[in-house]
Amino acid sequence: MVSRGETGATCMGTMGDWTGSVRRFVAESFVELKKVNWLRPREAAVSTVVVIVLIAVFASYISLVDWGLAEMVKAALRIFGGRS
Repeated sequence: MVSRGETGATCMGTMGDWTGSVRRFVAESFVELKKVNWLRPREAAVSTVVVIVLIAVFASYISLVDWGLAEMVKAALRIFGGRS
């Protein structure tokens, strides 16, 4: 529990107040976790595969774009970047 002093500043109450707050938080957290609609193992596995496949697709796309841009810069340097 937070109490206010004469100056209006907040400070932590007694140690018993602190531990009570932590216990209440943990108890409320367990209540909320019971309300969660958890995925079944099959759904979790399928979702994991989808994520891995999408990461591979996006990584391949970014790699291809990076390679293409690098080749364009090399070509531009060969054409316009000759040393005198």
